[in-house]
Amino acid sequence: MPITLECPGCRKSYRVQDTHAGKKIRCKSCETIIHIPYEEVEVLDEEEDDWGDDEPWNAPSESSLPKRRPSASQRRAKSKRSSRKRSSASDSMPEGLIVVLVMLGVFIALSGLILIGEVARGQMGKAGVTGFRIAIEVALILGLVNRSNIARQIGVGLFLLSFLGSLVIGSLAFGEGEKAGPTSIIIFIALFVVSLTGMVLLNSRAVADYCTE
Repeated sequence: MPITLECPGCRKSYRVQDTHAGKKIRCKSCETIIHIPYEEVEVLDEEEDDWGDDEPWNAPSESSLPKRRPSASQRRAKSKRSSRKRSSASDSMPEGLIVVLVMLGVFIALSGLILIGEVARGQMGKAGVTGFRIAIEVALILGLVNRSNIARQIGVGLFLLSFLGSLVIGSLAFGEGEKAGPTSIIIFIALFVVSLTGMVLLNSRAVADYCTE
């Protein structure tokens, strides 16, 4: 005899034959899985049920029922979890960025020594330029530590300018057949190597993926 059921999800009522007791059905409105109890909740006089079949019906197993599509909120939550996993995977600072920060720190230390000498000699104009350069390098370090992509791009530009400057120094040191002094050679090699290394490291995939803010 038919049994009256109520969907726990949307409260829609259904009637099924008591031969289906112990099986499962899916609500036609909200797709919630309903377990048919063995005990009869309410027995009706009608012989037909809401599934349009008086014959015994083999309810499909839960695994064979069509899967419910996740709601928009569930998809957003899953996307946030995936984003957090990707973020945690890239939280460690790349070695290339550490090398760049060390190079910038060395630049700041050398610029500080130059600044002290300029102030001591009373060259306040040059000292102002050197101080401004130090401020830019400090801001660049703070930006890279905070994963700023703008700071990374500025760093690439500064290393590019330094690289071009090394080429100018090289052309002046080795041009016109003159013998270059050791100081000029050392400055040229140092600027060339450091600038090229800085550009390559800041443009690397690991550093670019790390600086996402």
